Amino acid sequence: MITLRFIQKFLKDRKIHKKENFIVHFRIATSGKKDIANCHPFLLPNEKYALIHNGVLSRSDYPGTETESDTNQFVQEINELFTDSKIF
Repeated sequence: MITLRFIQKFLKDRKIHKKENFIVHFRIATSGKKDIANCHPFLLPNEKYALIHNGVLSRSDYPGTETESDTNQFVQEINELFTDSKIF
């Protein structure tokens, strides 16, 4: 049973990281490779903030690729725009 395996793994990992924040995220891949690089949270330039997005961004602006999700493309654009900025 998938649910039981998930709960067992969650409890095991939670013991290891009990003093840290812990996020569980389920992703249905709309674009991009199914890997850690395309999963939330996406850290913004100073790593003080993170972006989490569920859904599909405009395909004309962020079409996604075989390896990169639309949200990952959006975050990369933010990082490029604000790398030298004091906004974050």
